[in-house]
Amino acid sequence: MNVEELLIEKDIEYTSKGKDFIVRCLSKDHDDHNPSMRIDKESGVFHCFSCGYKGQLHLFFGLNQNVLDTTRSRLINKIRLKRQSTTGVEKPSGWLPYKSNFRGISAGTFEKFETFTAVISPFTDRLCFPVRDISTKIVAFVCRGKRGMTPKYYNTPVGANLPLHPISARPIKDTVILTEGIFDVLKLWEGGLTNAMCIFGVQGVNEDKLSLLKLKGIRKVDILLDSDTAGQMGAEKIKTICDRINLDAEIKQLPEGINDAGDLSVEQVRNMRRLYYGKNSIN
Repeated sequence: MNVEELLIEKDIEYTSKGKDFIVRCLSKDHDDHNPSMRIDKESGVFHCFSCGYKGQLHLFFGLNQNVLDTTRSRLINKIRLKRQSTTGVEKPSGWLPYKSNFRGISAGTFEKFETFTAVISPFTDRLCFPVRDISTKIVAFVCRGKRGMTPKYYNTPVGANLPLHPISARPIKDTVILTEGIFDVLKLWEGGLTNAMCIFGVQGVNEDKLSLLKLKGIRKVDILLDSDTAGQMGAEKIKTICDRINLDAEIKQLPEGINDAGDLSVEQVRNMRRLYYGKNSIN
């Protein structure tokens, strides 16, 4: 059992950051409201940078994880990443296309995003979205739990570099919309803003990813992130990067009372399209 599988089995909430998972401290003596423990994704070695608590995840839960297991895991991971860099990843065996409505998104929109379900771990009870790079090969799957699962989102393979998605988004008046997550972009597509792409987190946006937009002939980026402070700071960061590469960018605001694009109604999205690009805009 690898580190991520163990976290999931023990129902520990985590976020992925570089080579580590970030969790609340495992020490019973530390009431860690702001997750401050890092766990190495391969070795399972953990260290809380707040209280100093250290250890190894498998041993913490009374499991054996010898050096050979760790070495084998690292080797398998390197081979897998090398293979994926040239051929991409494949959908799991037995996958089925998702053909239902969910959270205000129609089956037709899910079909456009190649959404599927599967009965094998880690895809079980999740809506799964293939993420393709500019060459159209699948580089990762973003999986969203349907039943209050922890974590709500699970990306596989772990550590994959997620491009702007979907690569098939077609600009309107040479413009694309950048929004935060997969359900944000789904709602925008549902309402007709099919020039929208999700960034999978502000921390992953860089000059290289935005420069690819210029190569596709895109002249402007409309930035539509969450309305809270973190979202607006992220929007400013993206605009700064756009300015550096001479890509026109404008920060757009959500309607009052709406925190993220996924909360919009379809009618609100349609109104936004008319407001942004005109009544008869096409793409």
